[in-house]
Amino acid sequence: MQDFINASDEKIVFTIPDYLICKITFEIMEDPVVTDSGQTYERSAIEEHIEHNGRTDPFTRQPIKGPLYPCVGIKKAVE
Repeated sequence: MQDFINASDEKIVFTIPDYLICKITFEIMEDPVVTDSGQTYERSAIEEHIEHNGRTDPFTRQPIKGPLYPCVGIKKAVE
């Protein structure tokens, strides 16, 4: 039993891959979407960016011509 108690005191370090982090919020994405330029962002962050700055990709500065597509692969990786 003592080994179990001592083991729970150890700190566990997790490394979060960059592709799970939104380039706008710098947080783990919960509702990731991909632009037609191939960049993935948190939906609420990219929608707010579009509302304030127009339909340009904040990372590539290319126009966003199409819709924002859900990124199922990133969502599954986060889960």
